[in-house]
Amino acid sequence: MNSVKSWYALTRGGHLVNASGAINGDARIWFCPSCRGRLILHTGNQKEPAWFEHDQRLLTAEMRVTCALLNPEPSPSPLLSHVACLSPLPVVQSWYCVLCEHHYQGEKFCTSCGSGIYSTEAPLRQESLPEPENG
Repeated sequence: MNSVKSWYALTRGGHLVNASGAINGDARIWFCPSCRGRLILHTGNQKEPAWFEHDQRLLTAEMRVTCALLNPEPSPSPLLSHVACLSPLPVVQSWYCVLCEHHYQGEKFCTSCGSGIYSTEAPLRQESLPEPENG
């Protein structure tokens, strides 16, 4: 099995450390943030920064299968099934510029004031208008 480089590890106290910081740190035992397997610190060289790798002698079969660092292929997200059935958002074509009180269609750019920053969707603007008073 090829070793996989990791740039972060957990100390015994559960603190996340990066490999370059671990060289000068007090901890001498590091663990994988994913499977909690023991990691070995490699100090690196001028061409390559420090890194951690799993201690292959101490990895169990379960760790090899469940570790996200050793098996980076993501499983399908449960959100994908929800997103796939969503309808696309409607494209806004009607705008109302609150600065110059101008209704217009198409791109969000008011030709009266030369900006689109003061424009809101026309239907939203209609809903937010106060009700006329009876009297």
